[in-house]
Amino acid sequence: MNLKHPSELRMSAFLRTLLICFATAALAGCDTMDSAFGARWGSDPSDPITTVGSLAAAPITAAEHNAKGRENLRTGLYGLAETEFRASIEITPRNPEAWLGLAAAYDNLRRFDLADRAYKQVRRLLGPTAEVLNNEGYSYLMRGNLKKARQLFERAHKMDPGNPVINRNLDQINTAQAMNLPVGQ
Repeated sequence: MNLKHPSELRMSAFLRTLLICFATAALAGCDTMDSAFGARWGSDPSDPITTVGSLAAAPITAAEHNAKGRENLRTGLYGLAETEFRASIEITPRNPEAWLGLAAAYDNLRRFDLADRAYKQVRRLLGPTAEVLNNEGYSYLMRGNLKKARQLFERAHKMDPGNPVINRNLDQINTAQAMNLPVGQ
């Protein structure tokens, strides 16, 4: 039988009382917690505290993830871009813009195996559009497969002959060939 010393019993009672006091104080603070998050449930939207609390808790939409992903691609933060596009796809899996951005991020991370899978998803959603073919062509250009890149750029060019991006990519292929660089693998 394990009997406790009377001083230990008093200490336990003291700790229990202290714990009850803390719990009561915390519960008394629940009123302020309601006002901090109340905007979500219809409290006064002009109150800056409730507005900030509700904005901080608002989830990010797929479109916002796409915008962040595009900005990260533009600034060369390819790993962050990949994360944003994947988050967008988790919200809306049939989002061709996010899949195309994800493929571009993977291309720039030199993860061509994953880029190919993302391009496959984009083609399932959109078909072989000029933009998709151009991006895939650029992927093959990055890999050094000029022959496959040219094929894709030419298909894209037939669909959208006035597109300056596609024309610039074809010019890059022509320049590479004029310099006698190898044309394909």
